Amino acid sequence: MKLVIQIPCHNEQDNILEVLNSIPEKFFGIDEVDIVVIDDGSNDDTVKLANTKNVNVIGFKNKKGLSSAFRAGVEYALSLKADILVNLDGDNQYDARDITKLIKPIIEKRCDIAIGARPIDKIKNFSFTKKILQKFGSFVVQLVTRTDVKDAASGFRAFNRNALLHLNIFNPFTYTIESIIQAQNKNLSIKNVDINVLEQKNRKSKLFKSNFHYIFSQASNLIRFFKL
Repeated sequence: MKLVIQIPCHNEQDNILEVLNSIPEKFFGIDEVDIVVIDDGSNDDTVKLANTKNVNVIGFKNKKGLSSAFRAGVEYALSLKADILVNLDGDNQYDARDITKLIKPIIEKRCDIAIGARPIDKIKNFSFTKKILQKFGSFVVQLVTRTDVKDAASGFRAFNRNALLHLNIFNPFTYTIESIIQAQNKNLSIKNVDINVLEQKNRKSKLFKSNFHYIFSQASNLIRFFKL
């Protein structure tokens, strides 16, 4: 069984080596592991540092956004005929050792997609407002999709080959919520997997300017997606 671990990143020179070094060398039930760094137009030393490790590096000259990076990883995994794709963000937010837990229900054929559920209440660098918004957002997604996804915004996910072949992301902003909606409409099963997060001090999001920017972008993109 072949596993591809994709790491989308933009200007992560301070984190990329730590992320790569934290990935276990072997996983139970996996025969082959391929790690690919997907550079979203970084203008720092992210690519240079990634190239010092035994990984593949692909990407764009200019920044295209998280969804484009995710789609590039999906195409890469499918070209290798991967059985499982894991998305691990390059900001060192997630504990790479939890990949073992994330892929277990897929290996055991209990789901098509496994989503890492963060302990939102325990994340120290999340403000009270952000914690409330994260929980409310996941609640709304649960209502809309009729699923029990606990952390709809989590980027730590695993997909089997069937899911990769059926997902077609339109959203230029982020793939996280749209992929859940598509999964529900295409009868792809989803499992929650409790994961750990690593402490990040003074970490600002590179995806959105503020909580309200995130809400506005997600809401407008969801409306557009439902039209499609």
